[in-house]
Amino acid sequence: MIKARNSKMKAHWNKRKSAVRASRAKRGLKVARTTEEENDIIRREAVETAEESAQKLLNGLNIDVAVNPQFLMDTIYGAVDGITAVFSQNCRGGIYQTIGSVEQVLDNMAFVIPNKLMKFNIAITGLSEGFNTTFAMCDLTPVADGFYKYLDYYHWDNYIIIGSRIGGYLAS
Repeated sequence: MIKARNSKMKAHWNKRKSAVRASRAKRGLKVARTTEEENDIIRREAVETAEESAQKLLNGLNIDVAVNPQFLMDTIYGAVDGITAVFSQNCRGGIYQTIGSVEQVLDNMAFVIPNKLMKFNIAITGLSEGFNTTFAMCDLTPVADGFYKYLDYYHWDNYIIIGSRIGGYLAS
């Protein structure tokens, strides 16, 4: 069973190597002289692809509209601050740590690069600590009650309130 898995992984790696070799030849880039150099090229291209996909994710979830990632993070932090201001400071801290750690994980996702490996590990540790704090300290029933209020379609005036709040936020 392990040999079959290893053979499958090796076949996948060789397929990736041939695809990268073909794309580099098509672009007119130099050919690797040794296997080690070829593996470095493939790893570098995998890292670049991972960074591009992470950047697309941060730039608006694969939408080609120019979105400032810092604006999105500030919006998320503001929403958390507004939702949790009523009931718990510890809960807010846990959610803030979770959001910040997710951002760090996405920034350091290319852990094949040695200088990003430790940052990635620290971000994963912070993410688990944030989740633990969030699940231990947060009673989210007031948040759910707030959302249920806006899902009540019999009281249409709630939609006017939330529409005006979103409009006011977008205007500022």
